Amino acid sequence: MNLSSALSASLRSSLMVAATSFSLLCATGVRAMPTSNTMGFVDHYAPANWAFNPGSGNGSVDTSGVPNSITITGSTNNIADPTDYYMFMPMDPGDVSFDYNYQSTDTAGFDAFGYTVNNTFTQLADTNGTIGSIIFQLAAGDTFGFRLTTLDGQGGPAMVTISNFSGPSAPLAESPAPLPFLGAAAAYSWSRRLRRRALQPLAPLAPAD
Repeated sequence: MNLSSALSASLRSSLMVAATSFSLLCATGVRAMPTSNTMGFVDHYAPANWAFNPGSGNGSVDTSGVPNSITITGSTNNIADPTDYYMFMPMDPGDVSFDYNYQSTDTAGFDAFGYTVNNTFTQLADTNGTIGSIIFQLAAGDTFGFRLTTLDGQGGPAMVTISNFSGPSAPLAESPAPLPFLGAAAAYSWSRRLRRRALQPLAPLAPAD
């Protein structure tokens, strides 16, 4: 194989790899990963971005301590519905952490506090005076929240204060809907031009003097 043919083959291979990579990039989109966490109930963790759901109970949430803390009170109206306070925005992947202080005048085990991920409950406390810290991971698109449960809605309310909260720095940033289609079309057109150029023979090298 002469030098001109070798250069042509090498260029053709490089251009086709580049075209394929560009096609995949445009078709799938790329989203930067968060580099830090948000501390406290601020920005997208401000109270306006949470949803409160006491079900048929009479639970409540006190946000007067924001940005440092929130306090959730469970139900005491004889209805065994959980009290939920949760983020309704899907989240970027990352760690969520917080401290909790659980208080209850009810018998241990009748009321419980914990967190939810995609509405799956993980219990953290059900005994008066329980204090602790927790850290858990979210995958892209997960939703999470806090929950106080009650078995009977009687015996005095359970209360939990959540502080030192930290969560992924941004909610999930979806790629604009047209991007995959427009990107793929642009990549296809670009890669065809590259292939046409790659298939054109290179001009012969001038002989050395």
